[in-house]
Amino acid sequence: MRVQQIETKMMVLQQPEKHFVSSSKMSLLCGSDDINDALVNHHILSKMSEFQERDSGWALAKILKLDINTNKAKITRGSLYIKTPNSLSKKNACLNIRNNDEFCFKFAVVAALGKPAMGDETNPEAYNINVRLEVITLQSGMIVDFRGLSFPMALKSIKIFEANNENISVNVFGYEKKKIARPYYLTRKEKCHHINLILLHEVDKYHYIWIKDFSRLIRSQLTNHHGAIYFCNGCVQHFTVKAVCDKHKEECGGVVSEVPEPGNNILKFKDYD
Repeated sequence: MRVQQIETKMMVLQQPEKHFVSSSKMSLLCGSDDINDALVNHHILSKMSEFQERDSGWALAKILKLDINTNKAKITRGSLYIKTPNSLSKKNACLNIRNNDEFCFKFAVVAALGKPAMGDETNPEAYNINVRLEVITLQSGMIVDFRGLSFPMALKSIKIFEANNENISVNVFGYEKKKIARPYYLTRKEKCHHINLILLHEVDKYHYIWIKDFSRLIRSQLTNHHGAIYFCNGCVQHFTVKAVCDKHKEECGGVVSEVPEPGNNILKFKDYD
């Protein structure tokens, strides 16, 4: 992005232009409304605010040029059961429901929100629900709304599920080369009932499974720290201290920060008056 700035004291338009690069999280955009909300209202405004704070005493006058990189996404749908890969299973951090229908997303969500009524937690019958209902009441009395969705469940439809359920948020990750891959879907706001899922892939099949313990699952992939790590589900940054993570969540704008290069890691204020 290239911008012109104005000095707040003198109100004088400055030349030459300044620019910055926004390293924002990837977003799945399914329409023109998404573009305005996800990019303009969220990422760009947040980055402009940071830019103005960094150059104290200056304010944005005009955006001269804005470049956005896009890629076409292949929309995938979770469906029939896929066995958990051994490399993933041995971490004992996920729960894979052995459904024989197209409702793996429903079962993964139900398993995350409540314990089975009986027996093996990987058995779909253990949850004692009618999975074909659009609104499901869990054993705890919690109501989960699946109205307006079609199954197998497409990634792009998760935003509809989140809109239906004001207290539930969802992230979906890939699993490639024996490692957790980039998020396929990242919630815009973490809610009190947050669910992390993996979308397994096998030939022409996709299958959602619930991540029971995200720290145990991904810790060795990120750090040599042997204790628990805590995650912000809005930007997927990790912390070794829960209090620090909780503080970050209060201020998180959903944008992943990058460590500055040596020599460019000191802030200087030129206006001392």
